[in-house]
Amino acid sequence: MPLIRFSDSQLADLIDACRPLSPSARVAFLEAVAAELNRLPADQPGPGSIHRVVAALVPSYWDVPPAHGEARSRRKVGEPLLR
Repeated sequence: MPLIRFSDSQLADLIDACRPLSPSARVAFLEAVAAELNRLPADQPGPGSIHRVVAALVPSYWDVPPAHGEARSRRKVGEPLLR
């Protein structure tokens, strides 16, 4: 996978996007983000394109925390939230 250069603020935004994800989902999420960004034209990624990719991918990797007293979801990392 080619190297992607991020500004400090872009990298901070990616790190912030990872915070609500479970630690086990973060690597897969960042790999998916990198794969999507590598599909963009050479003059990107810009702040808008990074935001769009992150916004599109976060729901697939975010595991909704269980409500108080409920069992934890058995959804696998990367599996869609709804079927």
